[in-house]
Amino acid sequence: MTIDSIDLKLTGPRLAILADIHGNTAALERVEQDIDEWQPDTVIVLGDVVTRGPRPVECLDRMLHRRDHDGWILMRGNHEEYVLQCESPPYGPDAPEYDVYRGAHWTYDKLSESHRTEIGTLPIVCNLRGPEGTRITATHASMTGLLEGIFPWSTTEEIRPLIDPTANFFVVAHTHSALDIVVDRTRVINVGSVGLPFDLDQRACYARFELQGDAWTAGLVRLDYDLERAERDFHTSGFLDEGGPLARLVLDELHSAESRLFQWMQKYFARVQAGEIDVQRAADEFLRDVRHSRSDDE
Repeated sequence: MTIDSIDLKLTGPRLAILADIHGNTAALERVEQDIDEWQPDTVIVLGDVVTRGPRPVECLDRMLHRRDHDGWILMRGNHEEYVLQCESPPYGPDAPEYDVYRGAHWTYDKLSESHRTEIGTLPIVCNLRGPEGTRITATHASMTGLLEGIFPWSTTEEIRPLIDPTANFFVVAHTHSALDIVVDRTRVINVGSVGLPFDLDQRACYARFELQGDAWTAGLVRLDYDLERAERDFHTSGFLDEGGPLARLVLDELHSAESRLFQWMQKYFARVQAGEIDVQRAADEFLRDVRHSRSDDE
């Protein structure tokens, strides 16, 4: 059963928040190293540890170990939700939608029953209070749930209903695009993505918060990591061969630091459901168009 929210009093002046690892162990290990060197008092992981990447078991095990041994706070994202939905999907293996979500099914099969149980208990919202009274609300996407995110191009009017206006800081992830703005009296920070950034910067990203005197500072950290190792994992893990035609789009996301699956879904999902085109052909067409677009830009 999901624990919807948790309340936590910060006991020290340093807080690290990361998210959207997506089975990228190379990026995760680099971020862990940097966090260990910085030595924060509290670390929060805002979900999407698994799926959309080649090493879900390894990444989830690392985060569960950190939770159990180092006190890290592990939360749920929409991709953890996708894994749980594979338990009783609304479509069968012969349905046209199955190939769209085959990557999630591949992840589901890799995870053990105890992994899935752990995922089902993860909280969605974390309410933090600093020693001097500052309030920080953290969740994967927004206060409306796990799917409606805050983008760099979101307007103030669009953001207002998505945040906790009583918080001094509202911290999210989900869109894989780092952001730091002020909406009314709340500073809104998107911590970006550890394993699959979409803001044209391939480096792993997370956020640091620090209490200096009686005020909190916040900033984003970008880290180079072994991208070649991350790409090899797509092949050696079996994800590229067994995760369905859309696994190739995820690999292109890793290379380009741009979102691909969202655009593919907008263009092709309804046609796939209607039986007008299969997922393999739709993926081929989409990647061909991406290559042509790159050539035109060059």
